[in-house]
Amino acid sequence: MTVDLQVIERLRQLDGGRGEALTKLVDLFSSHSAAVLAQLRGAAEAGDTQLVERLAHSLKGSAGNLGAREMMELCAQLESEARAGRTADLASRTSTLEASYERARSRLVAALQGPGSAPQT
Repeated sequence: MTVDLQVIERLRQLDGGRGEALTKLVDLFSSHSAAVLAQLRGAAEAGDTQLVERLAHSLKGSAGNLGAREMMELCAQLESEARAGRTADLASRTSTLEASYERARSRLVAALQGPGSAPQT
C-alpha cells in the first residue's frame, strides 16, 4: 500500500472532518518533497552521502506523517545506504523514490476528495 488510508482519515479529523488541515498538510508535503527530491537528486549524482542521508531522513519523516509508507521505507533504505558510504546505487534509488513520491502524491490528492476516494494501491 502506497498510502495508509487510516493515517489520512485520522488527519482528516484534525479539524472535525472538514479536511482543511489535511489539505494544508498535503500541499505542504507536495511542495516540500518536490524541493527536497530535487536537492536529493543533485546530491546523489554528486555522491554527497552526507547530504543524501540528511535529505532522505527529512523526507522519511514527512512521508511517515502522511502515511506514505512505501516512500518512507525507500527513504530509510536510501538513508542507510548513504550512511554506510555506498554511492553506487544512490542515483537509481533516488529515481525509485521519485516514482514513489509521485504515486503517494497522487493518492494523497485523491484522498482530499473524501473518505474512500483514494485508490487502495
